[in-house]
Amino acid sequence: MEGHLLMSAKKRGRKSVFDEVASGRLSLVSASRVLGVFYRQTLRVYRRFREDGDAGLIDRSRGRPGNRSCDPHVRKKVVERYETRYQGFGPILAAQKLAQAGSSNAAAAFRALRSSRRATVPG
Repeated sequence: MEGHLLMSAKKRGRKSVFDEVASGRLSLVSASRVLGVFYRQTLRVYRRFREDGDAGLIDRSRGRPGNRSCDPHVRKKVVERYETRYQGFGPILAAQKLAQAGSSNAAAAFRALRSSRRATVPG
């Protein structure tokens, strides 16, 4: 899929508005009203659109793991431990027990339990 960009409907709408701005049929002030964003944000996004083209409208963090995501290895260990020792515990109690057992990050353990599709966690 080299050379193709996946865009949401919202981003495609921005592209069409910025094409109008580039052709001179629409001002940036009018574009900000059409898009429903502040003028300064319109300036910032339009500058990226001019510099990078259509790719400038795509979020730069797309495809990267979130800041709060748990390491897959840690997630796997937590889920395995939950399934073997703490089955039937709620996620908060299980996270507390994991913290007592030496799991370094109880919050990450809690998220791993809640977001695991393999483990059926009540709550």
